[in-house]
Amino acid sequence: MDVPRLEAFLEVARLGSMRSASRVLHLGQPALSARIATLEDEVGARLFERTKRGVRLTLAGKALLPHAERALDAIEAGRSAINQVEQGDEGELVVAAVSAVNASVVPELVARFRRFHPGVHLYVHTGSADRIVELVAFGSAQLGLVRETRPLRDPRLQSTPVYEEGLLLTARPEHPFVAAGPIPTARLADATLIFYDRTSDDYALTQSLLREADVTPYGVIEVDSVDTARRLVALGLGVAMLPSTAAAPEIEAGRLAPVGLQDAPRIRSRVVALERAERSDWAPVVTLRRLLGDVASFVPGATAPRTVAP
Repeated sequence: MDVPRLEAFLEVARLGSMRSASRVLHLGQPALSARIATLEDEVGARLFERTKRGVRLTLAGKALLPHAERALDAIEAGRSAINQVEQGDEGELVVAAVSAVNASVVPELVARFRRFHPGVHLYVHTGSADRIVELVAFGSAQLGLVRETRPLRDPRLQSTPVYEEGLLLTARPEHPFVAAGPIPTARLADATLIFYDRTSDDYALTQSLLREADVTPYGVIEVDSVDTARRLVALGLGVAMLPSTAAAPEIEAGRLAPVGLQDAPRIRSRVVALERAERSDWAPVVTLRRLLGDVASFVPGATAPRTVAP
């Protein structure tokens, strides 16, 4: 049973007249009669009987009537739901981000996104860069945020630079390193160093810095998130190399202080947004894409990505 036949059936049943129904439906009487006849063939019973004043439902027609009404109501509800999703009023959007990005950038991003699409269910997953690549490639997440450690060579995906940030040595303002800074990297041998998320690029970069300086910290604390590491530093339990987006709000609030390293290269990284090669034109994704392009303007510690020469 297709929609035009059900609409014809309901209009004839409502008006009790083929002529009146044909006018309302802007359909010639022969075409209307053909739709009713086809529907009767499909259900295997006559749906109307003629009277002096027009037509009326048969018992079979009366039996079909409530089901036809519910069917068209369901179809209309479906159309409305599709329209709301297409306009970004409903639906589900899944974003996957590495832990450091999730802790420092995603909350502000979500707050701004909700102003435009409050009815969209937004899900944010945290994972390793490799896991995020797979989630986006297989369509389990519409967008991923990872650090760019090497050129993307996956034909399933495309990447767009979002922002850049530095990796800063941070300590509690009262820590001796702050007053003495900038300090030689060798001084880290006297400190308790707080590491976070072994799967992150930040962990690898910090370990590389220590290896190149041939430094073994006096003490080590390992946690699974940058947020926990930041809190431990603020409590005075050690020092940590933190992304500038995670450190900047705490530095501004006076809970953390940056410590310069005399003999270490400046460590910077770029965060990119990953999407499938065939980019979505769904309104919420377009909004999120636009907001990501403006991250450097509303996230402290983030700077606009520099143009890399080919």
